Amino acid sequence: LRLRAYGASWRDLGFRNFKPLKALIYLVITLVCFQIAVVLMYSVIQALWPTFNPEQEQVNEFINPEGAVAVRLSFMALVILPAVVEEALFRGFLFPAFSKHWGVWVGAGLSSLLFGIAHLQANVVVYTFMMGLLLCMMYWKLRSIWPGVIFHGLNNLLAFILLLK
Repeated sequence: LRLRAYGASWRDLGFRNFKPLKALIYLVITLVCFQIAVVLMYSVIQALWPTFNPEQEQVNEFINPEGAVAVRLSFMALVILPAVVEEALFRGFLFPAFSKHWGVWVGAGLSSLLFGIAHLQANVVVYTFMMGLLLCMMYWKLRSIWPGVIFHGLNNLLAFILLLK
């Protein structure tokens, strides 16, 4: 990234220090709210769209990697890189930009909608939209994307572990 050419810094993308204890509290609250929100959202969507399948397997090219190198590459591609890059883009860049023009709630909604759509699969769009909303609120409260990177990475780690089975 050529941040300096645009008069920006990594801090402008949310790469700031945070208070670990406060972040841990927000991470736990976000996890609980996330689980409740996803269950409610899936229930509403299934009532409105009976053919919607929240259990549909996520499809990607990293399923069933063979060999240690393939597993490490898949881990980087599915767990580490998306957590850092997506948080920087959707929470560190888009959320503040949208919020500046239309307020925090619209900013959170738009950046989360784009985050969901970027995942290209109906049940995953719903899941990631809800996750995006909560990560925006966590970023807004903590002023750092690092707790969101941790949450996002843990979420992706769980998915990665399930893909390896």
